[in-house]
Amino acid sequence: MYEIISDPDPFRSLKCMNNRDALEAAEAVTGELTTFHDFCLAAIIANTLDYGSAEHMVSEDFLNFFRQECEKGISHDDTAAMEKYLDRVGVFLP
Repeated sequence: MYEIISDPDPFRSLKCMNNRDALEAAEAVTGELTTFHDFCLAAIIANTLDYGSAEHMVSEDFLNFFRQECEKGISHDDTAAMEKYLDRVGVFLP
């Protein structure tokens, strides 16, 4: 497909805009993320950015979208069970 359209990444400009929005949101919520659960939830929300998906649209206001998704939480939350294994992790970057 990419060869046909002569572009190795047709979503490059969208990704740049989303990266900018994500960095702005990260700066805004940095002090609010304090627990392992918080960081897992933030990573899950960040991974909802799905370029080219017709079924998924992230709001124009990513920070507001992020906060709304945080309020919903994780539908199947095993972070407490996973947390006890953190001492086995060589590097954990909050």
